Amino acid sequence: MEQLGAHGILVDVRRGPLVDERSLHEALRDNVIGGAVIDVWYRYPTGGDSTRPAYLPFAQLPNLLMTPHTSGVTRDAFVGRIHDIADNVARLAAGREVERVVWPR
Repeated sequence: MEQLGAHGILVDVRRGPLVDERSLHEALRDNVIGGAVIDVWYRYPTGGDSTRPAYLPFAQLPNLLMTPHTSGVTRDAFVGRIHDIADNVARLAAGREVERVVWPR
C-alpha cells in the first residue's frame, strides 16, 4: 500500500482475496494512501441472510467509495449482452458456430 503514496487511489473491482481487507482498511484509516474505490464485498450473504460487506468499519472512512460488486452493471453492458445473444441465436439458425462460449469444467 505504501507504494501508492498519500495521493494514490486503489481501484479494486475483482472477486477473491487480491487485496488484504485489514491492510486496506489500515492504509485508508491512517492516510497511507489517498483513497480507494472498491467494487467488492469481503463477506457475502449466505442462506438468505443479510450481512455487512466487511468485518472492519469501511463505511466510516471518508476516503472510500464502496459498491456491492455492481459497478459493471450499466445500460451499455446489458445492451451488449442482448446483442451477443441475438447474434448467437442468428448464428445457430444459420448453422454457424456460436461465439464466446464458456464450457463448465
